[in-house]
Amino acid sequence: MKIPTEYQEVEPEPKVNIWESLSKEIFFESIKEIIKIEPITARDTAVYIFKFNVSKPTGNEGSKSTGIIEINVSDFMRSYKKFEDLLFSHLDITLPKIMKSKSAPGEPDEWSKFVQLCGKLSKKVPPSESTEWAECDRFLEIVAGFPIFEESQKAEWGANSGVENTLLKKTYNDGTFYCLKAKDVAKLCETLKIVIARKEMGSTMKARGIKREGEGLVRVGKKVIRAWCFTEESLIEHGMEFEESKIKIIGMEGLYGQL
Repeated sequence: MKIPTEYQEVEPEPKVNIWESLSKEIFFESIKEIIKIEPITARDTAVYIFKFNVSKPTGNEGSKSTGIIEINVSDFMRSYKKFEDLLFSHLDITLPKIMKSKSAPGEPDEWSKFVQLCGKLSKKVPPSESTEWAECDRFLEIVAGFPIFEESQKAEWGANSGVENTLLKKTYNDGTFYCLKAKDVAKLCETLKIVIARKEMGSTMKARGIKREGEGLVRVGKKVIRAWCFTEESLIEHGMEFEESKIKIIGMEGLYGQL
C-alpha cells in the first residue's frame, strides 16, 4: 500500500536498498492487504492479518519474500516489539528505524500513527467468516507451490495419470489464472482436513476475488476437465514465485522422473 499523504514526512526518508533495513516507503509498499478479524464476544479482542510481498534488492538471493503474519490487537497496540518479532520470524526483516523512533513531546509517535492507519485501511471480516478465510489461505499456501504447465503443455496437464497437483497457466479475457483440476481440489481438501465444505470454500474465494467466476471448464482435446482457476495475484500473495522465470515449468518426462 502507498503511504497516505497525511502520514508522509515533510522530507521523505530516502529509499534504502538494504534488505535488513527497509525505508518506510518500501515497507508500506510491501503490505498488500490488512484484514481485521472482528471479536466474537465483548470480552474478546480482534486479530489483524497482514499479507506481505517484500522486494529484495539486487544482489540478494531471490527477488521477493512473501508471507502472512497474525497479531492480536492488544499486542499490536501495546508496542511495535511483538509485530517486529513476527516480521523477523517470517520474513527476515525488521521495521524501518523511523517507525520505532520516539516522538516530540505532545505528538503521537510513528508506531501509534501506523496503528491508527491500519484501523482505517483494514478489511473487516466478521468472526463468523474467519474460519472460511483461514481455511482458504491454508489451502492456497499449498497450491502456490505446485508445478506449473504453460498453456502449450495443456495436453500433458490433462493426462489421466502422473500429473496430480499441477497447475495450468491459462489466460482469459479477464486476466491470467492458474487452474487446478477439481478432482485434485477434492483430494487436497481431504488431505489437509479442510473443515469447511468445498462449495463454501469456493464461494468464499469468489467473494475475495481469488477464484474465477464460472464453472472453470478446461477443454483438452476431446475432454472437458473441471477445474478451479485461481488468480495470479492470489497465488503470488500465498508464496508463488513472482518472476515467471522462477516458476517451475515441467513436462511429462520431468514428472515421471519425480515418481
